[in-house]
Amino acid sequence: MSITDLLTPEELDALLQEAEEGRLAGEHPSAEPRGEVMLYDFSAQDHIVRSSMPTLEMIYEKFSRKVLTTLSGLLRRGVVVELAGIESLRYADWLAKLSPHCGIHLVKVRPLQGAALFLLNAPLVHFLVDAYFGGCNDGEGVDERVLTRKEITDAELRVTRILIEHALRDLETAWEPVYEVALEHAGVETNPLFASIASPPERVIEARFDIQLGTRRESLSHVIPYAMVEPIKALLDNGRISEHADADRRWRESLVEGLQDVTLELRGTLVEVVVPVRRILTMRPGDVLPIDIPKQLPLELERTPVFRGALGFARGKKAVKITEALSVSANPIDASEASSAKTKLGGQAPTDGSRGSTQSRGLAACA
Repeated sequence: MSITDLLTPEELDALLQEAEEGRLAGEHPSAEPRGEVMLYDFSAQDHIVRSSMPTLEMIYEKFSRKVLTTLSGLLRRGVVVELAGIESLRYADWLAKLSPHCGIHLVKVRPLQGAALFLLNAPLVHFLVDAYFGGCNDGEGVDERVLTRKEITDAELRVTRILIEHALRDLETAWEPVYEVALEHAGVETNPLFASIASPPERVIEARFDIQLGTRRESLSHVIPYAMVEPIKALLDNGRISEHADADRRWRESLVEGLQDVTLELRGTLVEVVVPVRRILTMRPGDVLPIDIPKQLPLELERTPVFRGALGFARGKKAVKITEALSVSANPIDASEASSAKTKLGGQAPTDGSRGSTQSRGLAACA
């Protein structure tokens, strides 16, 4: 194909004229680009955990404290559990650093999609099982063949499953302030190739925990696919979410429990009579103050009316039967009951306008 097949004679003449006049010369950039070109790997997501999900580290920190108590109780000996670090890496890279045989416990995380896993290497399985059955081997004098063996027995897998199922409850509690999840044990594998939770190029998040039994320190890993937590990434992005919510809940529960043991005075006033001071000063032994016993009397809790009750007997003792619960703002006694409960002797009952008078000021006597 020649150039005449692409351009007409008129277009070819115009192109030659533009070239002769120099208007087709390449345009030079006005300024050199600043800075250096930086390579970016779009498959790399290491920054996700370190900077964008601070809440995830808080969750695992809380889990390490809770599982420490759980394992110490189950193994009946001191256990130290510490969060060693959180890393985001490709699933293929994570598989490449594993030993051929190890204890892998698959976990369903509902309502999230996919599965997570707990990884226990062979030496950790040995020490956990030994401690579970009452052994006190702290790592000294252990046959090296036991620590480097490539097989994990069914009995060891069953024991570690018991420990993992208890750890799942602790992990649920750690997640609760952020997002409520239900964790379910989904199976056990000894070969990483049969426990696939993601495709090789996908990213996973690995949280490593150091578990120390005696002088021996081994590693426990919890691995979740990044695709699993991506739908709730907005919750994990909020760095202000902390364990204060859980601490506040524990504080409230402790406060409520403590308040239930507080002793309060519940007092019922049978009747009140208003007697002028002049009458009080002239009273002698044998004088009678007429009173009317009300059908119901108010019961006050720390001077606040809370109930109405009727007088009676219970188990051979005088008692009050609660007949009504009052609101805090309710009056302890109606005006009609007040008029019958108060008897005026020696003159008129004091009014609001005469309270300043010495003769009309009264004293309340409780019977």
